[in-house]
Amino acid sequence: MALSKRAAAARGLSPHQVNEYVHPNSLVELLPFLMVGYLGTKYYRFRGPNDTPVWLPWFAKAWKPTLVSTVAMHVVELQYVMLPLLSKYKVSAEYRWKWITSVMVEGIFSLNRFKRSILKAETLNSETGLLVE
Repeated sequence: MALSKRAAAARGLSPHQVNEYVHPNSLVELLPFLMVGYLGTKYYRFRGPNDTPVWLPWFAKAWKPTLVSTVAMHVVELQYVMLPLLSKYKVSAEYRWKWITSVMVEGIFSLNRFKRSILKAETLNSETGLLVE
């Protein structure tokens, strides 16, 4: 077991693995999903090139600076915080895309839930003495 822990540490991996996705479970964590879902249903129609009707979110033009900065922050958060954690804790593709989507929609709340999953995995493994691969 000690050899396995040393090998994982040498590769920059954790000896623990996160095998779950934790859904938002409070109103504060659900609010970004609800807001994106609601705002995504509100569209307005305008005439585009060649008189083709084009549907765009009604809030896109007015909120463009806010939306661009929010997406940029979430991309940076994803690239430099979440992806390294997902790799370190060997999250499978089944759950990886869910965590990535959560970061892009809600940001820091998903990171807090992921850190709780890490603590749960570490606690479970230290109690049982088993190494989950």
